[in-house]
Amino acid sequence: MFKDIDIKWVGAALGLIITIGGGFTWFGVTNNKLDSLSNVKSTVVENSKRSEINAKEIELLKLQIKEIQLKSGNPLSN
Repeated sequence: MFKDIDIKWVGAALGLIITIGGGFTWFGVTNNKLDSLSNVKSTVVENSKRSEINAKEIELLKLQIKEIQLKSGNPLSN
C-alpha cells in the first residue's frame, strides 16, 4: 500500500509542517509580548498622571494648612 511513497518526501513534508507550526508559535508568543508591553506603557502613563495630580493636591493642602494657621493667630503654630 505504501510502497509507492518515498520516505524522503514524507520526511521533507513533516519537516515543512513542523517548521511552519514553529513559525506560527513564534508569531503568537511575540504578539503576546508586545501586548503585555503596551499594557505596561499605558500603566506607566496613567501612574505619571496620578503622580502629577497627587503633587498638586499636596501643594493645595499645604497652602490650606498655612491659611488655617494664619487665621488662628496662634504664635506657637508653625
